[in-house]
Amino acid sequence: MNCLFALWKENPFFSEKKKTSTKVTVVQLLKHGKVKIKGLYSPKTGKTYDAVVVMEDTGGKYVNFRAMRDNMIFINLSQLKFSKTLLHNLAY
Repeated sequence: MNCLFALWKENPFFSEKKKTSTKVTVVQLLKHGKVKIKGLYSPKTGKTYDAVVVMEDTGGKYVNFRAMRDNMIFINLSQLKFSKTLLHNLAY
């Protein structure tokens, strides 16, 4: 089976944020699907910020990245188990 996945050092997401992917960053992304990065650049504000970068599998040979600011909570819903009662109460 051939692996068609590649994570380039000069990735458009990281370039826009004025960062390059390092060996440590790539290892964390491949192991955990996310990595905390300090000093990401925002083209909208012209300022830097710290965030957790999340790698999302598209099911093909490409992946997407998104930055979640430190004040956001990251929850992997696929790892949570809810009771039917709790889900019912949350719906109302």
